[in-house]
Amino acid sequence: MRTFNRLHSGSAMSGAGSLILVPVLFGILLAATTPVLGIQAPLDTLKTPAPVDQAVAAAAAVGPMSRSNLPAITATQVPNHRATGRPPRLEDPQSAQLHYRIARRAALAGDPAGVDQNLARAMEASGSQPDIVLWQGLQAVKSFDTGVFLKAVPRFVLALVHSPVDQGRLLIGLQQAGVLATAIFWSLLLAALYFANWRYLAHDMTALMLRSRSHFPMRWLPFLPPLILLAFLPGWLAFLALASVPLAVRCRTRGRWLLVATWMVALVLVFPWWPPLRQAVPTIDPESEVATLHRACTSGPMASLRTSLTDRLAKAQNPAQQVRLLTALAIQEARSGAYDSSNRHLDAALAMQPDCLPAQVAKGNNVYYQGRLDTAMKLYKQAVQDHPNCGEAHYNLAQVYFRKLFVPEATAELETSRKLGFDPGPKAVTQVQKGYAAVVYPGLTRSSYLDACRDEAPTYAAQITLAAWIPLLGLPALPLYATVGLPLLLTIMIIMGKGPEKGPRECANCGVPLCGICRKVRDGASMCAVCGEIAQRAQSEMILATLLKNRSRSEGMATTQRIALLGRLLPGTGHLAGGRLGAAWLRLSLLAGGLFLMAASWAFGGGSTLATAAVRLPAELINPQWCPLPAALWPGWTALPFLVGMALVVVAGLIALTDGRRLYRVQPDRYSLIPVAAVEDVVPSYNASLR
Repeated sequence: MRTFNRLHSGSAMSGAGSLILVPVLFGILLAATTPVLGIQAPLDTLKTPAPVDQAVAAAAAVGPMSRSNLPAITATQVPNHRATGRPPRLEDPQSAQLHYRIARRAALAGDPAGVDQNLARAMEASGSQPDIVLWQGLQAVKSFDTGVFLKAVPRFVLALVHSPVDQGRLLIGLQQAGVLATAIFWSLLLAALYFANWRYLAHDMTALMLRSRSHFPMRWLPFLPPLILLAFLPGWLAFLALASVPLAVRCRTRGRWLLVATWMVALVLVFPWWPPLRQAVPTIDPESEVATLHRACTSGPMASLRTSLTDRLAKAQNPAQQVRLLTALAIQEARSGAYDSSNRHLDAALAMQPDCLPAQVAKGNNVYYQGRLDTAMKLYKQAVQDHPNCGEAHYNLAQVYFRKLFVPEATAELETSRKLGFDPGPKAVTQVQKGYAAVVYPGLTRSSYLDACRDEAPTYAAQITLAAWIPLLGLPALPLYATVGLPLLLTIMIIMGKGPEKGPRECANCGVPLCGICRKVRDGASMCAVCGEIAQRAQSEMILATLLKNRSRSEGMATTQRIALLGRLLPGTGHLAGGRLGAAWLRLSLLAGGLFLMAASWAFGGGSTLATAAVRLPAELINPQWCPLPAALWPGWTALPFLVGMALVVVAGLIALTDGRRLYRVQPDRYSLIPVAAVEDVVPSYNASLR
């Protein structure tokens, strides 16, 4: 029985093996008697295939397979079922902005993990947006991450170079920050010059108001002009300009030129007719044509954008404007998957401007996604020929070469695109959707954006970039450039009409301010009323020399103490009084920079629709009159700009405290410079030099 079972099981296995071997042998026989078929390329279908026998023979004769051994391809057509709908993208700007806003909210809430996570997602979605890259660098500074900061700086510069719209917004932001910083520095410089020249101002105002020939200075008089000006609420810059007139006219030291230079810088900053500044105005208006074109070329498909572009296109009369609108509309339709409609707009744009770079590349992208690789390659080559420095065109051409298995050419084009500064990002390595690698739709060129800005800029008011700050800075009835420029023009006319002052302005003995009325002369030396009275009453030359020396030493010590006290109260004031302009400028700049960082630098951090602080609605401001800064952007007392500004102010204060002792050492003791005549009697006379 066991033998039977073993035999039975063996025969069963033999029967099963026979059943398996029969179809295998039949397949081998069929393959041997069937002609060899050509293998279809991964994405290509040959319209006119070459004879198979010739191809096999050529391959066998030459050896290893290479592109030179393949049969000639006359046309390429991707099967329709492989074509994509909406084109994939290497970047997602909308997702990047969303995570960027979430990261900023996490920073305000004190959530460092949320900041790092959302900032990483924002950079992964789109690493070429200047505001995100800049904020990443600031966060790296806050966390002392030197590596990230050193990478963020060149990335920010590169992103800014490739974005004319962001350049315009940055220019306006720099103008507004410069106006605030200059106003703060101007205020400190004006206060320092007032304190340093207080005795001269008091003397001159006493001479104007009192008829006493001694002109003994009333020290409270310099308070009157600033108080009178403030009573009329002229505005910050208007007050500084009007209060600078007497100082610029009366001051003879080098501090006058620092004041005039600061004055002219303020005038340059508030002058609205500079061409780059004027052309940048449309970039901060979300409803402008420039901003609409920028969103259309960078954002995903949006029906509202397409409607806005269509309406603007219907009203456009300028051919260059029509090309811009047609190209942007075509990019929006292509990103929504409407390739045929997009191609019609691109054909119309290319008919008016055959070398339009974004239209050429966009047309190549459309036919690429429609599967016509040869037509796409032809369009890309034409774009590369017309614009050899366009990295996007080289990158897109490389994608076609890869699809056609032209690996050496594709590698060369990729290397060229990298040398030209185009970085496709990490998604270019892994992103494959339905057999396609994403190609890039480049936005409008820099010249196109500049032309759009020039065409649209005249429709805006002259002072629109400082609209929210006009009640604070100047008089609403006058433009800011007139408020700042007219007092400067008046000052220059007074200085030129007055000419150089004749005669000394200080007592040769004690240094008290003089004028032509209160001056006394002895032996050719001008003296104040007190020194003149001493010279008149002295009984002998020895007594005269002793009294004048004591008077000189007394006034000199008082002046030194006053300079040291001023240096402690306001950094740089003592150096201005002592004639050390460089040291004074350094200390005032340090203090002004710290105050600016504390008071206003946080208002330029972005994170809002308008990346500017001076174009806001009154409801968005902390106080429309006294503090017209965006309330929503206040980062709190622990924000990095506020802490850095506070540190600078503390450093300036410490330097001022230590300057007192130094100012004592650098001020020389005064000795009498009055020549003592041994023979002539003391005959003081008034206005001797004016006879």
